Amino acid sequence: MELFPWKEEYAVNVVEIDEQHKKLLALVNQLHAGVRSGQSKEDLQKIFAGLLDYTLKHFETEEGLMVRAGFPDFHEHKMEHDEFRKKIVQFLDAFLDAETDVAMDMA
Repeated sequence: MELFPWKEEYAVNVVEIDEQHKKLLALVNQLHAGVRSGQSKEDLQKIFAGLLDYTLKHFETEEGLMVRAGFPDFHEHKMEHDEFRKKIVQFLDAFLDAETDVAMDMA
């Protein structure tokens, strides 16, 4: 069972962004499934790193589209992205350093 299944209500009606959001949810669901099934720390690390990488690329894409479209709340949305960037990097660092599993907290 997926932790975060895609729902049409999440759609922003920009095909590229909606597809990226679907991919992000799929990666979070993959991480969650890996934790639940007891995958090795190395396997979870690969999933986590892929999620981080894809998230950063998504934010770049989304922010670029917002700037080009003159999105009125761009700065507020970018601040949310910046906070999320910090959190996901902190979770990855904690996951790499910890004896205990922080992947479930991240999910």
